[in-house]
Amino acid sequence: MLNRTINVMITIVVGRRGDGLLRQAISMVKDEKVMVVNTMRGIDENIKQYFENSSLNVIIYGVSEAYFDMRLQVKDMKTLKKLVKKIVNDIVKEMRSNDVTTSIIYRANDLPPFVFNESRDVVVEEFWRLLTTDLRLTGYEFIFVCEKLSEDDTDILSLFADVEVRISSNRAMPEIRREY
Repeated sequence: MLNRTINVMITIVVGRRGDGLLRQAISMVKDEKVMVVNTMRGIDENIKQYFENSSLNVIIYGVSEAYFDMRLQVKDMKTLKKLVKKIVNDIVKEMRSNDVTTSIIYRANDLPPFVFNESRDVVVEEFWRLLTTDLRLTGYEFIFVCEKLSEDDTDILSLFADVEVRISSNRAMPEIRREY
């Protein structure tokens, strides 16, 4: 685990499933309270198990079905911007109501819109650009946990992160790729 804390707004923790991505993200939290944004239904109990030996107070927030419905409807920049506003407003509202300043976005790979054409990377890049820009304006800290599905998998979100932490079962320590 990374033994120092990182004082930034947007951090991405990238690696393969089973490499301890959520544990790494938890070790980076400086506050006593954290919100985990869960993009998968039915795994709240699994997430809570990661916090059993932690002094952190955890709030788990499940992304709404309305968001996932909107995610399938993105056809142009206008609907993409609406999608970003929806997720930012939902997350920030929940953080404010629970007095939380740090949020771990677990399985962030599930957030971008689903696009059925050759410009998917362009749409996904614009999604992450808009999302990270809006989240920076909130003054909160966000740690995105992204599973790398293959070595060829592009990490578009890492273009917009302040810090990129790569986790690998092949290395004893995480690799910090970029820090500003």
